[in-house]
Order: sequence, then structure tokens, then C-alpha cells
Amino acid sequence: MGADFSEPTLAGEQKRIEDILANDDEYSWMIELDKKIIGNVSINSIAEMTKKFSAKAGNLTILIGEKNLWGQGIEAKVCACILDWCFEKAGFEIIAARALKENAGSIRT
Repeated sequence: MGADFSEPTLAGEQKRIEDILANDDEYSWMIELDKKIIGNVSINSIAEMTKKFSAKAGNLTILIGEKNLWGQGIEAKVCACILDWCFEKAGFEIIAARALKENAGSIRT
């Protein structure tokens, strides 16, 4: 469930950004708290979900990489911001999300 954001390399980040910009099937953002990257959020599988629902759709994925920040409401705030953008600015009609059953906090969000 966790991810290590402590020592990104410039080359690795440049490659990641190039991949993100080239991908028209996903929107992706980093989550920053107190000037430190703590996770990421994305809307992905847009083509597949849009075809499935016959409406602009995507999957919501949120990752908070630092376990000590879990359960502090960060995900709920990120989710609210992203969903607002999806429906108000980006023209999405459907956003789906899943959570591991071990992640009860995400299910409540």
C-alpha cells in the first residue's frame, strides 16, 4: 500500500512527466503536503470506461505513500477536489473507484 517518494531522481521524474504528458488516457497529479510529495491521484482508463458506460468516464486512483498520514482525511480532501474538477471542468459524467477491502477508510470516502 505504501510508496517511497523520499529520493526521486531528476531523470526518473523527467521520464515520468514525459509519460504522463504522452498519455491521453489518464490525468495524473502529485499530492503535496507541507512542501513534500506524499502521494498521487489519477483519473485513468478513460477510453475503456467511456466505452463501457457510453459516457465520458474514468477510474479514480489515490495513493498516500506515507503510512503515518493515513486516516487523517487527506484522501477525502483530495477526492473532493478531483471530483469537482472532473464534473465541473473536465466534462466527466461517471467516475468509478475501488478500494482494497483492507482499506476501510477509502471505502468510507
